[in-house]
Amino acid sequence: TGGGVLDEYASEFVRLRAAASSRIQAIKESGVASAEEIKSAVKVVDEMESNRRQVQVQLRLELSGTGNVRQEWDQRLKDWSKEVKSLRDDLEGVKDRQNRRSLNLSDVGSSAGAAERRGAMQATEMLERSSSKLQEAKRVALETEDVSQGVLSDLAAQRETVLHVRDNMRTISTELSQARRSLDRMLAFAQRNRMMTLTIAAVFALGLSFWALCVLGLPLQSTVFLSVAMVVLVIVFVVVRRRLQTGSWHPPLLR
Repeated sequence: TGGGVLDEYASEFVRLRAAASSRIQAIKESGVASAEEIKSAVKVVDEMESNRRQVQVQLRLELSGTGNVRQEWDQRLKDWSKEVKSLRDDLEGVKDRQNRRSLNLSDVGSSAGAAERRGAMQATEMLERSSSKLQEAKRVALETEDVSQGVLSDLAAQRETVLHVRDNMRTISTELSQARRSLDRMLAFAQRNRMMTLTIAAVFALGLSFWALCVLGLPLQSTVFLSVAMVVLVIVFVVVRRRLQTGSWHPPLLR
């Protein structure tokens, strides 16, 4: 789990901090240290900084909220950053003393030798400042890289969300098209049924009117003519009435 991984990083940082502190303290107490001992101490401090950055990235990936747990780890990272800086400062002081000692700047000599030592001391200080600036630039570049990786991860997640939403919209559009086609088919079927109903009703009315007129004993041709005229008049009456009620000459399903 995320908490277990973070706890492992914390335990590793504590171990590295103890190792770095003990090595720097041993160098201070001995007064003289080899280049390998100093490099070893620097390596441990660099591992501490790497461990801190890994925890920072892990927090960004797993604890994206603003709860108490995230605040606690943020404060812990700030404390770790201060500890790493303090150890780096101690190492810089040790290396500075080593450089001074290698140049015999602690001895008192002639005025010419003192001038040379002052020049050497200034050159050493300039080199140390340049080295510190380079280390700081390296640290900033690494932090920027970590932030960039987090931003890229967020952008990738947002891209997946957008693609998922687009797929859903396509599915909805397809379903709406299918529903529209089904509705069109239902309307067409209803129109056909209405036309069939109207046709059957017209035929039935024609037959009924013909049967009614046959009682009058009129000739067949006159009876048929009058039957058709009555059916037409009924149809015209229905259409005119619908026009007056709805304002349209078309049946509802044909509009």
